[in-house]
Amino acid sequence: MCFFVDPLRPPQKSKVSDQALFCRNCWRQYLRGAVLEGKGCLDLRCPAPSCKELVRPSLFMALLEAPLLERYQRFLTESLVDDSRGKLRWCPGVRCRAAAQHPGAAGAEVSCRSCGTDWCFLCGNDVHRPVTCDTVKRWEEKNRDEGCDVVWIKANTKLCPKCQNPIATWAFEDLEDTSTDASKIAVLRHFESFWK
Repeated sequence: MCFFVDPLRPPQKSKVSDQALFCRNCWRQYLRGAVLEGKGCLDLRCPAPSCKELVRPSLFMALLEAPLLERYQRFLTESLVDDSRGKLRWCPGVRCRAAAQHPGAAGAEVSCRSCGTDWCFLCGNDVHRPVTCDTVKRWEEKNRDEGCDVVWIKANTKLCPKCQNPIATWAFEDLEDTSTDASKIAVLRHFESFWK
């Protein structure tokens, strides 16, 4: 703070508390510096040594010019989402700056109103219903080493002559003609003529 007072032109005063009165230019410089330093500006205290009061957002909004005010408001928004204890999450969409609230009892699927990305609120991945988030996490961990997967696929699968998808040869050991599980019967019907 400069504490400079022009005797010919009294400064306009701004205050955070009843104890701290500083000129607008001092406040502007103080706020500018804090915003340029980063998110710490959200916890900025009054510059008076005896005052411990937080600087209110209204003072930032009254004294900062557009680019710095936008930066400050972005910090406020990020803080709201980051400090929400899981009630809000950032959209994982490319270059999307939107956040979403947990959809509640309806499930965990979210469709971003800003970019259109459909994603799971709980894990941040693409929508994966009916598979659990834990299953998706384990699958992604397994698939991180793509080289090993390619070797495994070549060693343990054959291409279906009908649809050309790789099918694990051991998958048919579990499928018996006596099965009553509808999904197993459908798989059997799809492949039975090709694997005999």
